[in-house]
Amino acid sequence: MRIVLALLTLFLAGCAIPANAPAAVKPLLSRDGAERTAFKGDDLLRAALAGAGADALPSLFRGRALTTLRLQVARLTERGVLFEERSVSRRLARFDAASGEAVLAVSSEYRMATREEINPAWAATERQWWMRFEFDAGSWWIVEQQNLPPDRWVHT
Repeated sequence: MRIVLALLTLFLAGCAIPANAPAAVKPLLSRDGAERTAFKGDDLLRAALAGAGADALPSLFRGRALTTLRLQVARLTERGVLFEERSVSRRLARFDAASGEAVLAVSSEYRMATREEINPAWAATERQWWMRFEFDAGSWWIVEQQNLPPDRWVHT
């Protein structure tokens, strides 16, 4: 019995991960990858705010970003408000691979439809949207986000 216990102990010790084993290396997000992810995130967000609902958001958003956006969509839906955009032009205004952050600059025409005003006029708008990315389960996710007020806009 002692021999079996000794062999089992040696086997389990051999299966343990050494304390000095290197950690898995997180891939570095490229500017192109950040731009693709930001564009997809903007598409999902704009669709959700225009009435598609929040069901598609978990395909790209996680954590605080997902919670905040779900609440925002739910509040707008409850009030019968839709935000629509058209003639959209976007560009990555800032990207920092080390911090995993980007700012997307968006120019478009928008309108806010309500139950009372279902066909409001379109107006030109500019906005900047900040996001932080995180790599998990083989994919990049948007985990934090916010629309930047004009005094915090990135000028390039």
